[in-house]
Amino acid sequence: MTGCNDISVDREWATSLNGLRMKVEDRWWDGYTGTTLHPGKILDVDFTNDNAKFFVLQLDDDEFTYEMRCDAVLKYADEDDANFHKYHLPEGLLEDPEGEEVVAPPQRRGRRRQRSSTRRTNRTIRIINNSTSHTSTDISDNSENPASSSEDEQSDDEQNNTIYSRTDPSEWKKIGGRTRAHTIEPIPFTGDNEKFTINITDDELKCLKDASGDIRFESVFEWLLPTFGEDDDEISFFEFIVIAARMRNYMIFIQRCKEFKPRYYDPSKCNTIQADHVAHFYGCHMARMLRGFPSIEETWCTREALDAIGPVKESMPKDAYIDLYRCMHFSDDDWDEEDSEVPWENVYADKKYQPSPEVERHRRKYEHIEDGFNRRWKECVNFGRWITADESRVAGWYKSGITIGPEPKPIRTGATIHSICVTHGDLKTFRLHCRVYGGKHDEGLNHVHHNTANTQKWVNLYDEMLEEFKGRGMCMTMDSAYMGGVMGQIGREVWAMNFVGTCQADRTGADVKETRKNMTVGTYESHMFQHRTKHLSFTMWSDNNIVKTLSNFHTPEVLVAAEGVLWRRRVDGLREQERTEVSCPKQQKDYNETFHLIDKGNGKESKYDMGGQTKGHNWAPKLHMQFWNFGLGNSSHTIYDAFGQTAYSRTLEYDNA
Repeated sequence: MTGCNDISVDREWATSLNGLRMKVEDRWWDGYTGTTLHPGKILDVDFTNDNAKFFVLQLDDDEFTYEMRCDAVLKYADEDDANFHKYHLPEGLLEDPEGEEVVAPPQRRGRRRQRSSTRRTNRTIRIINNSTSHTSTDISDNSENPASSSEDEQSDDEQNNTIYSRTDPSEWKKIGGRTRAHTIEPIPFTGDNEKFTINITDDELKCLKDASGDIRFESVFEWLLPTFGEDDDEISFFEFIVIAARMRNYMIFIQRCKEFKPRYYDPSKCNTIQADHVAHFYGCHMARMLRGFPSIEETWCTREALDAIGPVKESMPKDAYIDLYRCMHFSDDDWDEEDSEVPWENVYADKKYQPSPEVERHRRKYEHIEDGFNRRWKECVNFGRWITADESRVAGWYKSGITIGPEPKPIRTGATIHSICVTHGDLKTFRLHCRVYGGKHDEGLNHVHHNTANTQKWVNLYDEMLEEFKGRGMCMTMDSAYMGGVMGQIGREVWAMNFVGTCQADRTGADVKETRKNMTVGTYESHMFQHRTKHLSFTMWSDNNIVKTLSNFHTPEVLVAAEGVLWRRRVDGLREQERTEVSCPKQQKDYNETFHLIDKGNGKESKYDMGGQTKGHNWAPKLHMQFWNFGLGNSSHTIYDAFGQTAYSRTLEYDNA
């Protein structure tokens, strides 16, 4: 062992890391920030350094070399490299290397920032070399600021900071013959009901009924809309749009700076936009949507009765609708600078609305709308056991900054929205949470999670989206865009949730290449692999393609034909006309019975397109209307139907039919 400044590293093990591929972030270099990854490798090991930076890093696109500590090597090792498994690295990350000091050439890329005066120093790291594995122990952090140090220790005690990475192929076993599977028990569900139910008070239910005692759809729809503000200052959705989303302010602005002349409203004569006007506007917009979005002229036409939409004409004047459509606006900070010569309060009657300082760039204009809907949808239900996750698309132009990436299932046109919905019961397909993906530069996802050694966007995404569901023992189905070995480990051991989903084999660590080559499509044969120590089970099932699933709560088990799934088997390359029971892995059956429901929910909501057709390259109105579409799907196809299937709905007597 070599000791130097509280660092102990086994020489033989350290030398074996020569050639290890690395991906190092900008922020590792002292004085720089950013999350751009720079590929390189460990070139050499120099034990003569007296600053504990034994490892020599060389980047692929840089002639300089950099001295690196052991903890930084562990954090920035490239787990996606084909030879990663050949290097025996400890599973746990020893310490956050961000506080390291290195000598960086002046032309080093990255954004400059002022380093904190409470930078971590004097870290104690010890690596113990066993013959086959390496573990980390005796990790301490002494900060220059004692108060800061105590806060860090308290924070570490509150959360699980174990680092999870892709497992080694040698840690997996193939189930079959004499190799038996060990039992994996799901995390127990701690909720009151297996299925999601409607969470509504008697007074709220009474407000949904008309004079005859029937529940009205429009009342259900408004009940599902979010409200904003505290209890004493709570405002409705339409009041928020007209006040907080700045429609009145924006009308004054475009009058002052863009020579806009309203057709109906006149703020100088106190004829301003009100909350009920906005409610009428959305009603008219919905009616146009249901008719296929005829032009505004056709909608208010007085000559062709078949083109005009009567309820829209009676609801509001055409000029008022046009003014409101022009003034749909969601934030004041993007045009305030154009009109900064006069103090805000001297021009605008309403207070200025600005997004939260920490909000991601792509969410600045609709942050509160997205958060409001997500909050309200969860308030309207009592949590059950099973949920499903998937992504959907909002139509848009090709290669917009919000659309491209990430792999393995990038959406090339339109914006990606990641969703979680209810799986079973009367509320199946009810949407619980949605999050718009901000493209490859999404600041909310481009960081290293405290449970991963490198940037794992999907872990960051679901750490945010599953906040209210963690620790309950709930089950979630997902597809291969999200599922992987790291996600499965963190889901079970950190978030206390049961995950199952399709998964690419190279995201698990299991060596299945030879088995996959010998499988024939359409034979319905099953092959199962299980991690020797972790709660991970990987299966391959031969349907019309080789379907691969990963679970963190299923014991590898093949169900016989009588217990499997109904399937149209392939015979001579064709599907049978009648369905037949076929055998399949247990986790495959659970996936088949749950995941398709979120696709059906997306199909129902696709009937609504409140966004309409627009030539403007502005995502805020499109995404705002998409959340309105989700609200329509939740209220009409889910909650309203669920009321009709329960005792909430009054039975119509024959005499009154």
